[in-house]
Amino acid sequence: MKTNKILSVVFTIIIMLSVNAVAADVDTIQYASVSKAFEKLKAEPSAVISEKQGWTIISFEKEISFVFWFFAPKVNQVSPAVFKKIIAPNNGVIETKIISLCEASQAVCKEITQQFKNINN
Repeated sequence: MKTNKILSVVFTIIIMLSVNAVAADVDTIQYASVSKAFEKLKAEPSAVISEKQGWTIISFEKEISFVFWFFAPKVNQVSPAVFKKIIAPNNGVIETKIISLCEASQAVCKEITQQFKNINN
């Protein structure tokens, strides 16, 4: 009985650490540019790469969460924006968080953001 309680506590601590590790990555894009993010992410062995309406999507399953990187359709051979979408548990509730990096003009970034919203509905 005592062993079960100890295992339960250890398991709970591991889950809490996993959630905190995911949370540490949540608030940033982590890369200096959209092109650097694309280059590094597509090279990850666990990356799953797909396409939807011209957007390149690179996804990862991390512990108990999912991370999706949406790269906007290319303009002049370069994607001008990336959106990072994280789906992870937080205090027993599944939450979704989205962070973006856009290297185009404000008008283009606004348009790209609307396109992103449309493909995520």
